[in-house]
Amino acid sequence: AAFADRPRARMTNADVPQPQGRVPYRPLSLLLSVLLLTAGAAVLYEKIEWRGVIAVWSSLDPRLVAVAAVIFWLLYPVNAYRFHRVILWTVSYTLHTAPTFIFVFRLTCCATFFALAAPIGLASDAARIAALRMFGQLSITDSARCALFDRVIGVQWMALMGLFVLPLQIITGINHG
Repeated sequence: AAFADRPRARMTNADVPQPQGRVPYRPLSLLLSVLLLTAGAAVLYEKIEWRGVIAVWSSLDPRLVAVAAVIFWLLYPVNAYRFHRVILWTVSYTLHTAPTFIFVFRLTCCATFFALAAPIGLASDAARIAALRMFGQLSITDSARCALFDRVIGVQWMALMGLFVLPLQIITGINHG
């Protein structure tokens, strides 16, 4: 106890030792994304019949393509909102204790990327479960339950939209087959 009254040495930011061997994740992620995009473009360039693509794209109505693109991009926030509500409902969180909507939106975008890049759709569910567990402070059981309920609700909405479109198909004269 003889040294208890002496002033303690304080470290400044300049004194903090830098970790050795730390992986720079952002540049590494960017580099990996660019490499995958370049490799994908090279494979597609070799495999695609470009005259056929140009023929199809030139026959499309630009307004309908623009509308389809807007609807496609609006699905991301809609899916994120649905998944956020599933988390609130499943785990009985309040808005202040649940993962934020921005986090769920980013998670939805990442899971969609995994679903499109992976050969099976379950990879996106595994990515969502892992991200909710690691960054959303949910247990593995609650994370899996949220992913499963979101999948079931998505299937129900697809069925309802299909039923909604049936009368439109009949009215516009679109035949099946």
